Amino acid sequence: MYKEFLELIKKYDSIAIFRHVRPDGDAMFSALALYTFLKDNFKDKKVKISGKDTYEIINISHPISDSFIKKSLAVVVDTSNKERVDDQRFLNAECIVKIDHHPVVDDYGYLNIVDSKSAACCELLARILFSREFKGYYISPETCKYLYCGLVTDTLNFRITTVSYKTFEVAYKLVKTGDLKVYAKNNIDEIGKISDLMVWAFAVEEEDGLYSASLRSKRGYPVHLIARKYGGGGHANASGVKGITKKQLKTLFNELIELSTKVPENA
Repeated sequence: MYKEFLELIKKYDSIAIFRHVRPDGDAMFSALALYTFLKDNFKDKKVKISGKDTYEIINISHPISDSFIKKSLAVVVDTSNKERVDDQRFLNAECIVKIDHHPVVDDYGYLNIVDSKSAACCELLARILFSREFKGYYISPETCKYLYCGLVTDTLNFRITTVSYKTFEVAYKLVKTGDLKVYAKNNIDEIGKISDLMVWAFAVEEEDGLYSASLRSKRGYPVHLIARKYGGGGHANASGVKGITKKQLKTLFNELIELSTKVPENA
């Protein structure tokens, strides 16, 4: 399916990107990420984003003529049914591709790439661009930034129930590939709002190649005891470690995983 999408991109000289009415961050950023990726890698193609509703901060839309749409590949992102597309002229496109993460309501595309298990359209789009079918194409820091922003906004900082380990794998790839400065440690407490999560942590690679990590837990899981083993410390449920190697970090994470499986103290 991803291969077929790539072949369609190669086939068409004109590509129009569409999104849903009153677009949220996921719709806006997935459209902009795809636009940036196409402009970076297919410089001979004409690529435009359609959209009636825009925001002052994220103003992404281009004037598109009827004739442009008729000869174009239309790619519709983050829109479950055709009635919600904010420019219905997409139906006049020569070929339509749907990329979406909502439960299937309407298979309106010639090609429908839909995964309702993805927490955001940006997660699915990132998975497409990182796939083996797209191997060798340039994924710029700007593209990664847009995909990450869409992922964060649609998951409410990774708090919704559809967030999975695959979501975090995608986030990691975006941060690493785009060399993004997301200041993960400043948002670590947001992860603790996931009710079933007892122990969690974030690590950041510093300029010297070593890592610092922030450890958090709920009552009964003393992460400070693990932090002390690596020269760190802090409170029982909020600790930190600095200046450890990647190998040490892996061992530390394994210890946190083991801690999370144990019956909490004073249970």
